[in-house]
Amino acid sequence: MSANLADNFDAAREYSCKMRDTFLVHFYKKYSFDGRYVFVDKSACSTLLQKELAVDTISQWSNKGSICIEEKIEQWPGYPRWNFALETESCTKPGRERKGWMHYARADYLLYAFAFEGDIGLDAYLIDFPKLREWFWSLPTRYKPHTMDTINRTRFEKVPIQDVRQAVPTWHYVINNEGCTFIRRRASA
Repeated sequence: MSANLADNFDAAREYSCKMRDTFLVHFYKKYSFDGRYVFVDKSACSTLLQKELAVDTISQWSNKGSICIEEKIEQWPGYPRWNFALETESCTKPGRERKGWMHYARADYLLYAFAFEGDIGLDAYLIDFPKLREWFWSLPTRYKPHTMDTINRTRFEKVPIQDVRQAVPTWHYVINNEGCTFIRRRASA
């Protein structure tokens, strides 16, 4: 991997950690049982959980059990968001192919967030991940794939947020320095 591409990957990872540590803590403090949650990072076991199971945070959700959450934070603010980028292949380079997290992830929930312009907060969606994966792979017609111009040539499908929300249990939140606010879904007209 060239230094520039490695720097880009490291910068993206650093950005996600900064946004997680600044904003997602409000979500976890509010919704975790007794404020119990742990960010999965910085150990051999953590790396295994992240790379093989797509688990970024483990949260005590009730006094009876924990849940595993995969987090995605998009860092390109400044325009309205209509789609989730659901990764089907993390690497498409010949000889290095690897399936994307829509295949291998075993998290209970996907917390997909879009940064607000100026990095002042997150527009976040908590999605039942097993139901999302089941719905996505059972679709008779695929969404348009997009291949990134990165070293791994990652491929994802742009899936409209409204389609996911209609098909899969999804909760919407706005998270900023003031805390975490649940956004009730408007009734259809």
